[in-house]
Amino acid sequence: MLSYIIGKVVYINTITITVENNFRGFQIFTNAPKNFEIGKVYKIYIHEIKNDFEETSFGFLTLMEKIVFKDLLSISGLGSRTAIKILRKNVYELRESIVVGDYQSIIDNYNVSNKLGQQIVINLQEKYSNMPVNSTHYKLKKDLQLSLIKLGYSKEEITLVFNNLSFESTSAINELIEEAIKILNK
Repeated sequence: MLSYIIGKVVYINTITITVENNFRGFQIFTNAPKNFEIGKVYKIYIHEIKNDFEETSFGFLTLMEKIVFKDLLSISGLGSRTAIKILRKNVYELRESIVVGDYQSIIDNYNVSNKLGQQIVINLQEKYSNMPVNSTHYKLKKDLQLSLIKLGYSKEEITLVFNNLSFESTSAINELIEEAIKILNK
């Protein structure tokens, strides 16, 4: 079983990449094909699923993504396709939501059902509880999300803001709201 592969990306589509290593091409499902460039060499952490029905490789740029993917697969009712879809968003934000028990944020931001969002928190909260969480960033994100909801913005618009806004540059909620509105008015 592979732990990782180092190879050159030779093909990219919306859900997979093909990596050449030792004159062999490996098709790998990934959470973020847009993070790869054709012709570049990458170290890709691999999780393989082999059973009677499928033989599939999933690849991640970071070990943390691979670990969270495997943890998500341990949840009853959550398959590999749903887990990879969840990891298309920021894995560290997902981990923060799990640690603080914010299943509603998981439901809203990762497009999962109520039951599955709660199950993710229940199954993984204790396991992730010893991992450090930047509570200041988490609070800012929650405050910004609530402010934008009160201003009448939709979930899709808020997701657009979160994907394009850096929380590192400021700790003032007013500045974040101004930046969010600028992003939404583009």
